[in-house]
Amino acid sequence: MITSKEIELCKQLKPTIVAAASKYGFSPAIIAGIISRESRFGTLLDADGKGDNGHGHGLMQIDDRSHVAFILRGTWRNDADNINYGVAVLADFYDYLKTHTNLQGDDLRAAAIASFNCGPGNGIKALPNWDARTTGKDYSADVLVRAAAFAPLFKREEDMLDAKTGIEMPLFQSQLDDVFGDPGSEDFRGYMAFIDLSEFKDALGHVGGIGFKTAKGFGFWGNWVIKDPLRNALREVIAAGMADRIKTFDGCHNNRPSKSGRFTSTHAWALAVDLNAGTNPYGSELVTDFPKEFVAIFAKYGFEWGGLWKDPIDAMHFQWAWTRDWRGSSKELAPKVWIHRAPAGKVPEVVVPQVPSGGIFGTIRRWLKI
Repeated sequence: MITSKEIELCKQLKPTIVAAASKYGFSPAIIAGIISRESRFGTLLDADGKGDNGHGHGLMQIDDRSHVAFILRGTWRNDADNINYGVAVLADFYDYLKTHTNLQGDDLRAAAIASFNCGPGNGIKALPNWDARTTGKDYSADVLVRAAAFAPLFKREEDMLDAKTGIEMPLFQSQLDDVFGDPGSEDFRGYMAFIDLSEFKDALGHVGGIGFKTAKGFGFWGNWVIKDPLRNALREVIAAGMADRIKTFDGCHNNRPSKSGRFTSTHAWALAVDLNAGTNPYGSELVTDFPKEFVAIFAKYGFEWGGLWKDPIDAMHFQWAWTRDWRGSSKELAPKVWIHRAPAGKVPEVVVPQVPSGGIFGTIRRWLKI
């Protein structure tokens, strides 16, 4: 079904697809599946980049009867603009169905994919068979099959692996479910570990909020993969004389939706920390007491700062998974790739905490295909 030509074209567009998918909380493989279904990555389009009797425009076949303003803007031929707009439309349909139906999880996702073809109104009318009003009556099912074929392209690349964790760098928010699994599952518990900060007890003993003083010791429970980058960031903050800038520690692990409600929060996978919540509120304007030098240290070790977001802004929030591809960004405080390059041609050794159930080891073996 998927041609070698499509695979090559998808590889070329991978950064664009990942960035758009991450921005709106979708799996990049699903976006690739939609592009494949709509235009076979452009190979079905005419010389002017159109399909569907001239109504579909570009890779994601944006219809000029429904999206007049975007078409008139004239940027639909730009692959990045076309993909970003298409994923934004998909996100809008997802939100609409979430509000107007009782669909959840995989069903909600599949119905949103179907709606990309037939519109959310028709999708709702077709329930419980959301594909019933789509072209060929198989749109979402076909997209998901195609997505499975493209999924390996969005897994790790050997020259961009963290040699300790085996995680491809950068790690995007849209990849978290594929990499770590359901944050509410028994398997995910294997990723949780006590992040020991006892070496910083003197410098950070004043920190309030939830704080770092626990029955286990000085630290907190989080995803073991952030232990090294976080401790390195704190070590450098303290060395720079900015320990007093951390007034409160306001949490790491919390299995909940994002504050926007559109996707699962990175806190669910314990990959984010909140600091100084009282003086760095969540809202539409940037309010922060963190100096640039402080944020830059966290960025150096791969943490994306919520203060860089447009709306809403979450300045208390530092997360290790990125919402977009910041490589090449001109923003001063854009996060950097935290990476230990794996030796060429070798799969890195992955060291994980012991878990009684042993379930996590099977998960990692399946993920790394070893």
